[in-house]
Amino acid sequence: MSGSLLLRVRVLEAKNLPAADVNGKSDPYCQIQIGHEFHWGNNIQKTHHKDKTLNPKWDQTFEMSANSQDKDVIRFSIRDKDTFGTDETLGFAELPVTNLVQGLEWLGWLPLKRSDKHEGDIYVGVTALNFGRAPAAAPPMAAAAPAGYPAPAGYPPMAAAPGYPVAPGYPAAVPAGYPAPGYPAAAPAGYPAPGYPAAAPGYPAPAGYPAPGYPAAAPGYPQQPYPGQPAPGYPPQQGYPQQYPGQPGYPAPGY
Repeated sequence: MSGSLLLRVRVLEAKNLPAADVNGKSDPYCQIQIGHEFHWGNNIQKTHHKDKTLNPKWDQTFEMSANSQDKDVIRFSIRDKDTFGTDETLGFAELPVTNLVQGLEWLGWLPLKRSDKHEGDIYVGVTALNFGRAPAAAPPMAAAAPAGYPAPAGYPPMAAAPGYPVAPGYPAAVPAGYPAPGYPAAAPAGYPAPGYPAAAPGYPAPAGYPAPGYPAAAPGYPQQPYPGQPAPGYPPQQGYPQQYPGQPGYPAPGY
């Protein structure tokens, strides 16, 4: 590694590559090189080639270096392995090193171009080991990771689009003017409480309760005495024995 800017480069997979062989397949591998314009370094790395596929998976890691943080790019070239001739370029993609965050991996899909045509995509991860931006100045995250690969660390995801429902477990806000769910609304003034019907007209009151509509006895009238008892408020007459009600087996007193 001739440069002083150290990088870790992961080449994971590619998809939808063009067919280079008569069998409708390719034998692709990826070549990685770092530089800019006509100043390409001599540090070139290659993955293993994969036989007869348009969607190869490599998952290989390389340690590489760059010379200029402002100018250098990483070029990923997909080539078809040819046993008897020159390897054909199927497409290439480039990633500038200037936006990398130090110590945090950039992970995403890059479109492959050939003669200004889109010829598939490649999925890579790149980490700036001893240079790069501070985490607070990180750019937005690129495309989402495919199934089976972890999400990149340090590159924040885009904010959720408005209109999406709230996270599970939290009830949605109740619109203004509507009662809270699960609680019945209060009855309007002058109406009975819901769920308790009024008593049907024409039926008498239950036993033990005074009939409605008839007032209690008017106050001020004394209670009527029992037979044989003097009326309250009148003393007994002198010289006359007290009268007792006749009871069987008891003679009248004094006789």
